[in-house]
Amino acid sequence: GSATIRSMLSKGIYSPVATVRKHSDNAISNCQVIEIDDLQNQTDWKKHLENIDVIIHAAARVHMMSDQAMDPLTEYRRVNVDGTLNLAQQAADAGVSRFIFLSSIKVNGEATFPNNPFKPEDIPKPLDPYGITKLEAEQGLFEIADQSGMEVVCRSEERRVGKEWRSRWSPYH
Repeated sequence: GSATIRSMLSKGIYSPVATVRKHSDNAISNCQVIEIDDLQNQTDWKKHLENIDVIIHAAARVHMMSDQAMDPLTEYRRVNVDGTLNLAQQAADAGVSRFIFLSSIKVNGEATFPNNPFKPEDIPKPLDPYGITKLEAEQGLFEIADQSGMEVVCRSEERRVGKEWRSRWSPYH
């Protein structure tokens, strides 16, 4: 998210508003920053959605290497599905025109064979709580779009862009 904000600011034509968790170490200068306790289905976004045209939603519960949760899937759903859909519904109610959701390639599965990449027509086959909940969020977002008219764009990126991006999974960093 912070790389996206910096890119938008560098163009000089956008006025981004960043949302970060309280006590986050994501320092973003030259833009309005909203601190929230947590991304969940109880978060009240109403006052923050006035005069917002587009939301780029990058927040998520991500790969937990040593997950201590008793039920990891429930914890992933709390943030990645419930929190996302709560924000999207409130955005639609506030008249936001477009919701861009940074999903994950993991909604398609864990791997492909050489010369056989994932294709748009493939049936999603997520295998872990992260991929499962990203797919569930996509499905819920499309329902909100159908009911509200808000445009929803889901991007299932293989990796994020930005000089500070580092992957635990890729040797190419």
